[in-house]
Amino acid sequence: MSKVFSEDPPVRAKPKNKPAPAVSSNSSGKSYEDPGAVIKRNAIQAVTEKLKRELKATYDRMASEIDTLMSAGSTDPRTRKQQQLNKLKKEIEESSTKYDELTRWLAANDKGGAVDIDAITEPRDVLSKQLLHLVAGDAALEDCLYYMEKALLSGSLSKDDFLKTYRQLAREQFMKRATMKKVHEVQRAMKSSIEP
Repeated sequence: MSKVFSEDPPVRAKPKNKPAPAVSSNSSGKSYEDPGAVIKRNAIQAVTEKLKRELKATYDRMASEIDTLMSAGSTDPRTRKQQQLNKLKKEIEESSTKYDELTRWLAANDKGGAVDIDAITEPRDVLSKQLLHLVAGDAALEDCLYYMEKALLSGSLSKDDFLKTYRQLAREQFMKRATMKKVHEVQRAMKSSIEP
């Protein structure tokens, strides 16, 4: 789509082959920088500062881990083995507790036979059902818009027809997404009012 509109834009034409200088001067002789160059320089500076902060945090974390490992290495080997044994026993106990819990849940929820997939995947309430239909409609519109763009690029759809239909479908998709957001907010409010 961008290829078509860059060759023949519907609103206004771009100047051809006129690169903007990075630094220019106005009639009073004062120079000014290209805003794009300023933005690029500021972005590079911000990314550099962020990387420095993250590297420092990583360095500090690794240094503390090394200190911990070094101090652990200086203890008695029997003490370390005993700590590892206690840790493993605790993990085994937690795993067996979770296993027992899962076994009880499976026994309580075992229907003893074939499971009806449609009954399991059915939405529990009206809002969930509405949200399911909205998400499906949004995905269908997204696919439709994608294939319209492909048709435009291949030349099997005129620009006027494309724009008219694309605007209509995009408006419909916007309404679906706005409704999805509202439904999700209502569900979140209902959930928070139920939970203590």
